[in-house]
Amino acid sequence: MELLREHEDTVQKNHEGIVEEPVGSMDPEYYMEMVVFKIEDVLFRVPAHLFKSCTNFFDPFFEELNNMPEDQRVIKRDDVDKEDFRALLKLLYPMYASKRFLHTLMLIYRFRSFALSPTLLDDEWISVLRVSTTWLMLDIRHIAIEHLTSAPLSLVDRIVLARECNIISWLRSAYLALVEVDSELSRHDSVVTEMIGLESSFKLHRVRESVLPSRQRNSRIIDREIEKEFKAEFEALSDKTAVERAVLAQKYGVSEWRKNAFIAMACREQILSVDEAQTLGLETAIRLCGARELRYTLGLESAVKQELGWDFGALKSYTAVERVVMAREYGVRNWVQGGLSELAEREESLSIPEARDLGLRTAIALCRMRHYSSQLSPGEAAYGQALELEFGEELEQVEAAGRELLPR
Repeated sequence: MELLREHEDTVQKNHEGIVEEPVGSMDPEYYMEMVVFKIEDVLFRVPAHLFKSCTNFFDPFFEELNNMPEDQRVIKRDDVDKEDFRALLKLLYPMYASKRFLHTLMLIYRFRSFALSPTLLDDEWISVLRVSTTWLMLDIRHIAIEHLTSAPLSLVDRIVLARECNIISWLRSAYLALVEVDSELSRHDSVVTEMIGLESSFKLHRVRESVLPSRQRNSRIIDREIEKEFKAEFEALSDKTAVERAVLAQKYGVSEWRKNAFIAMACREQILSVDEAQTLGLETAIRLCGARELRYTLGLESAVKQELGWDFGALKSYTAVERVVMAREYGVRNWVQGGLSELAEREESLSIPEARDLGLRTAIALCRMRHYSSQLSPGEAAYGQALELEFGEELEQVEAAGRELLPR
């Protein structure tokens, strides 16, 4: 080892050429013990004292080194990368990081300036934060958090770091910033989805739309947005006439589809043709004609229910989510579009299980429509309460882990 060879080189010779061991006591501050770290494929040889004073994490490793041959005394770590470790060393040993070491000393002497704090880039401070969190260097972690709190990090970067390093204040404030300003979440939508995951992205959209009362949603806006958002999917599906949908609904046994097909036929301008009546069955066709007459006095849905409730009531009822999933399987655009519109206009927000069944991208699109179709703008308090409900478990976990990492 270099350490051993360098120490042997310090051995003094007297005038007779006889080798003698160095005489003298070790200075308590400046006779430094060195330690070698192997990070990835790179060796780092640095004074050990800061690693002993900043954290207890390495105590077992230093004890183990004492029982090893000197040429094997290396601490190997694979839980950090070399660039992150190099940034930490730049913080711990700032003057050594400067190529103008002597010039720095002269400036200190001439101007009596003891500002030796290193100039780290934000990316280097992020590296310091990661390593200090991993190795429980709590004071250094605190310094990194203090610096990065005011650094110009993107909201999604701050969320990712807050999760990785258990910083509750960052996580809560970044979530809130994304949902309380309309432009923020939309502008970062694809980045949010990529970096924090579809499910968390869906939760953020659900927070934003869940505080808006459904009575304020504009159904025309929703219909227009559904057409635009799902255009590619709709183009791959087939349109069916109301009569075709009624027949297929009976075949698949779905009450809501059968009922909606009857409503569509009862409110259209043209009466049933002979062929359509034969396809539906004469009794059903006669009942539909009765519903068309009663719609002006009872209302459309009530008239259909009175005349044909016995028919579609005998079939199984499915939720809107189940119907969208089945409609996609059967390839009927009208059913897919109707189910999506129903979900976008209903009072309660989509649940996470429902979002998984629909597909999280579809669920996010629906949440976005529910938000933009509302005429209200909730305040920060409403969003804050919704965030606590939606992300409460995650926030509690991060806060609890972060408490363990506070400086003692």
